[in-house]
Amino acid sequence: DREVLADCRRSRSAEPRVRRALADQIARTREVYDRARPGIALLHPASRPCVATACRLYSQILDRIEAHDYNVFDGRVSVGTGRRLALAGGAVARSLWTRARASEAQ
Repeated sequence: DREVLADCRRSRSAEPRVRRALADQIARTREVYDRARPGIALLHPASRPCVATACRLYSQILDRIEAHDYNVFDGRVSVGTGRRLALAGGAVARSLWTRARASEAQ
């Protein structure tokens, strides 16, 4: 409820009910990702690397929330810039390579 969340925000810590709720939402989100992942193969080949990278990055944010004991009130939980750049750079390279191969085939 709003009061509980407001208290967590003021104290900059997640209380047990909020931790349980976040754990539940993360589990649900992982289920959605697991069901959606096979659909990436159905996308246009040049789009697949970018969508797969987004899926990996968002999954890693969930990992980080869990690693911080679900305390999303003490600061922003994120994936580091280096990791984001490494994944995004690889996705861009794969996407460009796929587009170049498609152009050559035409």
